[in-house]
Amino acid sequence: MLSLEEYISKRKREDKINEYDIDSRMENMRICVNYVFEYFNQYLNIDEMEQKTFLNEERLEKFSKQLDMYESDMNGWLISMMCMKSIYIVLL
Repeated sequence: MLSLEEYISKRKREDKINEYDIDSRMENMRICVNYVFEYFNQYLNIDEMEQKTFLNEERLEKFSKQLDMYESDMNGWLISMMCMKSIYIVLL
């Protein structure tokens, strides 16, 4: 699944939009805004995103259980860092 930026870039290439063309600036802006709506309304699969969130929560729970030997402050910090930085740790 593409990020919003990747999706817009892909669509601009497909439609051969020249973003540096001053004369077409308003039309290009309208087209790009439509890409954003298209991304969220048609491309993005909400069920798949919910599944990824569920899997990430499972990983966090496993990770948290492995950290039981450390102090609770350290556990909270490591888990928050994992969430904030989108770090995926392969749990054995």
